[in-house]
Amino acid sequence: ASSGAMGAVAIPGGFELRSAGVLEGGNVDYFDLGSLRSATSMTTSVELPGSSALVAGGVRTSLYREGDIAPIASSYGGSLSETIPTNGRYYLAVESPGVNGRYLELDGVSGVNLGNPVSLQISGSQTLEFWLKPNDFSIRRNPLAKAYGGEGTMTIETDGTVNYYYGTNGGNAGTYQTINSLAALRADEWQHLALVRDFSVNPAVVRWYLNGKLTNEVEANHNPAVAGGLDFLIGQGYTNSFQGGIDELRIWNVARNATQIEAGLTSALSGAEAGLVGYYQFEENGGTAVFDASSQGNDGATVGPAAWSGEPS
Repeated sequence: ASSGAMGAVAIPGGFELRSAGVLEGGNVDYFDLGSLRSATSMTTSVELPGSSALVAGGVRTSLYREGDIAPIASSYGGSLSETIPTNGRYYLAVESPGVNGRYLELDGVSGVNLGNPVSLQISGSQTLEFWLKPNDFSIRRNPLAKAYGGEGTMTIETDGTVNYYYGTNGGNAGTYQTINSLAALRADEWQHLALVRDFSVNPAVVRWYLNGKLTNEVEANHNPAVAGGLDFLIGQGYTNSFQGGIDELRIWNVARNATQIEAGLTSALSGAEAGLVGYYQFEENGGTAVFDASSQGNDGATVGPAAWSGEPS
C-alpha cells in the first residue's frame, strides 16, 4: 500500500488522519493514533475517494494496542467505534480485501467438475460463497453452474453484475427464476460474492452479498428447487467459461446470515461446520484432483488446462 503523506488535523471532539495514498488489493495501511487514555471513546470512519476501486463494504478497520498481535476490535464497512480499555499507544489498520495462499486460475476454457453427489443436489436452503477476480466482462460467463432450472447456476453478465437462476425442472430448461446482484464486479480485482437462498423464512427469499454487504433481496418464487442429474461445475456451465481467479469456494445446504458471511470473509473454516457440503481452498498447485476440505469428501477434477497461482498459505 502507498500511505503517502499523513497528518493529524484537529476537529471538534478529536482529530482526523488523512492519507494521500490508495490501498491496493490485499494490503494494509497502519495509522499511529498516539498515546490514548483508558475509557476514551473513539469512532473511526474510512471515506473512499471517488477514484478508488475498492468497495466500502469490503474494507476492514481494526484497532491494535502496541505490542498486541490480535486486534482489540475489527469492523467491515469503514466505521469502527470502541472504548479504549487501558492507557497505551494505539494503531489503526485499514485493510483492503484480498486472498491468501494459492488460488485457481482459469483461462476461459478450463474448469473443475465436482460430479453429481447427493450432498450437492441442494433443493432447499443454499449458500454459495467464494472469492473471484474476473479478467473482463466482454462476454457472459459461468463462475459456478449446476442447473439454471434446478439447484442453481450463476452467470457474470457483460455489465459486471451477476445473475443467479434456480427452478423446478432439474436441468437447464423449464421454469426458473432470475435474481440479479444489482452490484457490479470490478475487473482484475478480488471480490467476495455470496448468494443465499433462504427457505427457512416465510416468505422464502434470495439474497446477494458483495464483500459482505447485502446488495439485493427478493422473494423466492419456487420452494423447493428441483434437483437433477447435471454435474456441479466450477468455471464452466451452459454459457462461456469463466476467465480469472477463484478461491475459497464454500457450498452450504443452509442459509448463512449476514453476520456469518461477513465474519467468514477473512477466516478459514475447519471443514466440520454444520451445513457445509463443499469447501475448496485450491491449494493443490498441480495435478488434476481438486480436494474438498469439508467432511463430505466431494472432491473434483480439473477439466482442461487449469492452473494455480499464489504462494502456499
